[in-house]
Amino acid sequence: MRSKNKKKKRVLPAKLQIPLAIVLGIAFIFLLNARLKGRGTAQGAPVPTVEDDQVNPRVTAADSRRRVQELLDKIGEMESEDESEPGSLPDLVGDPFADPYGPPLRIAASDLGRGRQQEQDADDKQARARFLDDLTLQATLMDGNARLAFIDDTLFAENDTIGAFKIVGIRERAAFLDDGGGIVILNMKGDDPL
Repeated sequence: MRSKNKKKKRVLPAKLQIPLAIVLGIAFIFLLNARLKGRGTAQGAPVPTVEDDQVNPRVTAADSRRRVQELLDKIGEMESEDESEPGSLPDLVGDPFADPYGPPLRIAASDLGRGRQQEQDADDKQARARFLDDLTLQATLMDGNARLAFIDDTLFAENDTIGAFKIVGIRERAAFLDDGGGIVILNMKGDDPL
């Protein structure tokens, strides 16, 4: 067996190892720095520095507008070539790639369909009727000019709002509500409608 106390042979003496590591580190840094200065972009063109005329940090609105227009023209050319292909997508109502600086698109109501508006109106009428059916007038108070109504455990005065409705008037045992679609009379439960 070999003795554990036997010294291992070294290539360099212990006195020279640290200074040599420092010298090699400095040489590595210089070589790396020189290599990175001459490095170009992925396409092989050199990277422009701040002093180069190619770098323009201020892009004017006219330049960006011109670039957008060029892109739109290229897309239009590509679309005209693609229209002859079978299986192309149908035309949309609006152009999602329209020039954002150009005039806004005007879409006629007939394009969107009048049926949608009629459905929306019917839904609004049903929601309005449900909301009114859920309201309960519990009491009214008239003291001089102060007119108050107690509706669904909340005290309201004239010109207050309940949802989309504005209280336009309060009388004895009745409150008058308006949402722009006509005035509605909210009576106390058990009273005959006015």
